Amino acid sequence: MHDFSLTSGPRNNPKFPSYFSRGALEAYQRCPRQWWLTNAQYEGIPDHHCPGQFSPATLMGLVVHDVLKQWWKCFVANGSPVFGSKAYKSVRKAFPVRKNMLQACDELHRTVPVRNPRVNADRLFGAFSIDDAIDSFKTLLQQTVTIATDLTNGITGQLQVEPEYRITIEVPPLIGILDLVFSIGDRVSIVEYKTGKPRPSHKAQLQYYALLYFIKNGISTPNLRLIYSQNGTESIPCPSPTDFASLKNQLKESICRLNNEGISSRPQAVPSLDGCEHCSVRQFCSDYWDSPHTVSLRMEGIGDSQNEDSRGDGPVFLDAQLQVPPSWTKGATVEVNSSGQRLLVTFPKRCLPPARMDVLAVRILKAAIKHTDKVAHLMITRASEVFWRSE
Repeated sequence: MHDFSLTSGPRNNPKFPSYFSRGALEAYQRCPRQWWLTNAQYEGIPDHHCPGQFSPATLMGLVVHDVLKQWWKCFVANGSPVFGSKAYKSVRKAFPVRKNMLQACDELHRTVPVRNPRVNADRLFGAFSIDDAIDSFKTLLQQTVTIATDLTNGITGQLQVEPEYRITIEVPPLIGILDLVFSIGDRVSIVEYKTGKPRPSHKAQLQYYALLYFIKNGISTPNLRLIYSQNGTESIPCPSPTDFASLKNQLKESICRLNNEGISSRPQAVPSLDGCEHCSVRQFCSDYWDSPHTVSLRMEGIGDSQNEDSRGDGPVFLDAQLQVPPSWTKGATVEVNSSGQRLLVTFPKRCLPPARMDVLAVRILKAAIKHTDKVAHLMITRASEVFWRSE
């Protein structure tokens, strides 16, 4: 078991970033405490920041994005041949998609578990499908070629292709990495790839990138395109210069607020179902465990009426916070009695705390809970995370 499961919370405040991404500012606006816990300093953790949860969908996105970046660099290195031409088909045919996918996956398999102690490598990479990744690559590339072809229609000149176009702005201190930028003459198209389902935040993300491009290059009318591997393309309207000015001011105010409230002190939490269900630092947030707004996400005691689904045919997955009986000898099973009912908790060997640790409580994320007559069974699955507490 990695020491991360013994981490009870941060040791030092976050450091003020040199630049802010839209995602970081959005996270602070959504829940200042979540941002603080995510960016605080943790003892004995790689990079010192709290590692995030890493899903198979995240892995899919990283691998597909990496190989798309490699492809566009290969395209440029071969002279940016005209789409559909013999030269283009030759370059595309020679590009080893599967080999590059496997290499990207192998590199992540080597580095991600080292940097992120929350990653179960066998589970994560076992659920990854190279064939699905290749299908996503082909779909995204085909749609991108259509967009680029439309952009160049009726205009002469060389198409400029810039994958992973990085922009940093000093005032306010903002940063963004655009998946792809096409430009020819006075025409510009900003492309953002998505391997997951559409979300409202995707539109805001692309308009934020348009703001960065406007500040850096003075162009306020780029074509903004979201390209989904399973949901086609979406054209996003570019904000007007007036809208850009308003957005820029909002970002400046957010940075000032974060600097004043979020760096040196633990800011307020904003518990909610949507915000807390997938929060990767909720194990450290006492407000989450006490809030009435999140009670349906937690096991609030044995036989809790809020969670009657756990009395059906299958288990229900909930977070649980338990006081460990003083008599427990760190075996595989813990028995807790409450309100006339028994709770049996079964811990795999990999999740048990070290013998030297005086355990007082445990917080479990995504525990599988099944009720029978007067007995509740709490099981630790591969999707569960266990955090021991000694204070």
